[in-house]
Amino acid sequence: MAIQFRDSSGIDVEGIGVRNAQWWQTLYIRSSDIDVSWTNLMGTLINNDGIDIDGVQGMRVSHNFVMSGDDGFGWHALDARTNGEPVTSDVHAVDTTFWNVTGGNPVRFGSSMETSAFRQISITDSYVLRAKEVAFKLDVQDWAVLSDVTVDGYHVESQPVGKQAIVMQVLKGQYSNDNGYRDARGRITGITIRDFTDVTADRVVLSGWDADHGVSDVLFDGVVLGGQSLTRAQVETNAFVSGVVVTPSS
Repeated sequence: MAIQFRDSSGIDVEGIGVRNAQWWQTLYIRSSDIDVSWTNLMGTLINNDGIDIDGVQGMRVSHNFVMSGDDGFGWHALDARTNGEPVTSDVHAVDTTFWNVTGGNPVRFGSSMETSAFRQISITDSYVLRAKEVAFKLDVQDWAVLSDVTVDGYHVESQPVGKQAIVMQVLKGQYSNDNGYRDARGRITGITIRDFTDVTADRVVLSGWDADHGVSDVLFDGVVLGGQSLTRAQVETNAFVSGVVVTPSS
């Protein structure tokens, strides 16, 4: 890992280039009042996430180039037994260029979400040179409530055929808590995706865990997949998804 801040505040990271970092390239954990700008991350190895966060409040991420061997933004909450359950809130990213090299997703919230809440998050003006897996992924495998997330201006230029554009899931999976601390599911609610384009025409998938741990109130506004406006019929849902609205591109 090249850059890590833990239990810190008043952080300003600007104009730093990272090459050949091991594991996650940067991590901000249990910290607040963070400004990360004009960084140039060049990771190619397995698990080389770009900018990872866990339990942060008041973070601004702007004008960054994120080349990663795994997730570009890996925003999660790991190991509540050790780290506690700090809320992640008020996190805003603007003008990010992503490039997945070895694997991963440009933006992923999850999989481990061992906290009560992720909220008040925006990702604006993102450019994905290549997405290796899902272009935009939310997978809550623990008990966090993920809410009030806005994605505005997200453009994917390259992605392998057959990979999904957007996935939102509440589930028990490979990365759910397994140390006995807590076995529970969360929710995803209040998500807006606006001005989203992807070269792939593959489907959008939303799925909840049960009636109390579902996906709700999701707006797709001006989403274009494979050159065609997204329709409600292209959004695959299960019984635990509600309040999905699709507004076509004008």
